[in-house]
Amino acid sequence: MDHLTEDAQTLLRAAREIHAERHGSQTFTLGTHLPLEAAGRRTSINPERLRYHDAVEELEYEGAIEWATSARYARGDKKYVITQRGLEMLRERG
Repeated sequence: MDHLTEDAQTLLRAAREIHAERHGSQTFTLGTHLPLEAAGRRTSINPERLRYHDAVEELEYEGAIEWATSARYARGDKKYVITQRGLEMLRERG
């Protein structure tokens, strides 16, 4: 994850931690929905600020996350899932 900013790395790790607390770490697999807003609040990367949106945009650009097409009609912010690249990035740097 060397090429990701610290904010992007922090959000991705926090989203994984929150998911593990709620559902167990073994269920964090390809296509898992990511609690990015909760991760932002936990890490003080406010989901209502540009800093948060920049980090999410970077994760999407780098292919670590993608828009969950199953949630295309959901209200509010886009819903994201973890990609294979995102799982690899987490394994690389923990």
